[in-house]
Amino acid sequence: MIFKATALTDIANVFHPKAFTAKQMEFYQPTAAARDGEEYEYHDSLFSYINGSVNDAHVLVFGHGGCGKSTELRVLAEKLNAQGTPAIIVQALDDLSLHDFTYIDIFVRIIERLTEYAKNNFLDLDKRVISAFQKALSTTTIKEYWGKEAIASIEAGASASVTLPLFLQVISKISASFKMGSGIKEELRQEIKPNMADITEAVNAFVDNINKLTAEKKGSGKTVIIIDGLEKCRQECVRKLFTDDVSSLRAIKTHMVIACPISLHRSSDAAILTNNFDKTDLMPMIKTHNLDSSYSPYGKGVNVIMELILKRMDRSLLENGTLERIILMGGGNLRDTCLILTECAHVARMRKRASIDMSTVDYALNKYAADIFLRVEIKLFPIIKKNIQRGPQINN
Repeated sequence: MIFKATALTDIANVFHPKAFTAKQMEFYQPTAAARDGEEYEYHDSLFSYINGSVNDAHVLVFGHGGCGKSTELRVLAEKLNAQGTPAIIVQALDDLSLHDFTYIDIFVRIIERLTEYAKNNFLDLDKRVISAFQKALSTTTIKEYWGKEAIASIEAGASASVTLPLFLQVISKISASFKMGSGIKEELRQEIKPNMADITEAVNAFVDNINKLTAEKKGSGKTVIIIDGLEKCRQECVRKLFTDDVSSLRAIKTHMVIACPISLHRSSDAAILTNNFDKTDLMPMIKTHNLDSSYSPYGKGVNVIMELILKRMDRSLLENGTLERIILMGGGNLRDTCLILTECAHVARMRKRASIDMSTVDYALNKYAADIFLRVEIKLFPIIKKNIQRGPQINN
């Protein structure tokens, strides 16, 4: 269980700008009414679409960074798993080398997550599935990862309860080689690439086996693979994934939900994306301002974010008017709002305050603005300055 922040020292931990974990779901705040006026949440829409798809659903999700996509996708996975549908998440920030990854790295992570799911749910996989992986992944370098115990168990036809943990150890070692930036990762990719057809076939057999076993136990639907956080990665790698290598991902025969950077979806490559996905879906920002000449606060959006924050911290830590100012300057970007709030708490602590006052907020917002200026080209300064003064204008 995760507790609310009752002191300034708690805020940095409670408002860490990452997607909710399963333990934090009690803090989930419905926001659809302040995004696009719908009565259902974004994850509910995806959940319904997947459950209603007879064929493999390939869904592309996009939206501004910090709008809450990761939390909605996490809730989607939790909801699918709760009904007995296997759902795994490959999270770029945790699972990939952000500046240097390929579709091969993602494949290995998918295999790792599927193996973890099978192990954690005590699925007695067909021994031939694990054997197929062992053969497909027996390259010159990877052979060193396969210990004698693992190979002997697989060749002897040991049960899944014996071989799965050993197989998971090998896959985790390969994943770590890609993630840690070791010099061996390019060599590994070159060795694995000629075997991708066999690896894809093995993944599909793995998915089919998981689907069969879970259906027998829970009557569930087919596996859902979620790939999230690609907007945090080097854009050259992301572009190559969606343009050159997207057919490799689509070769996995099951439901897939992939979060795409909004910049790519609004580029000249957008046609490639729509041609390769059954559904492309925008997640709107939370609206915090009326988009007219007054640019006045939009009460419904401000209140939704206020409720979200106060679910996770005591109101006594904020002096009057400070929370609304933080929310308005965050412009509906939940990640930035959390970062500003965390900085406010830090500054208040350094000033020996028991709560966040308006002077602390002003100081933290100036630091926030300065940080944004450092990220952009000089020619864009006038535009950024205007937006900082009025509040971000990226609400839909």
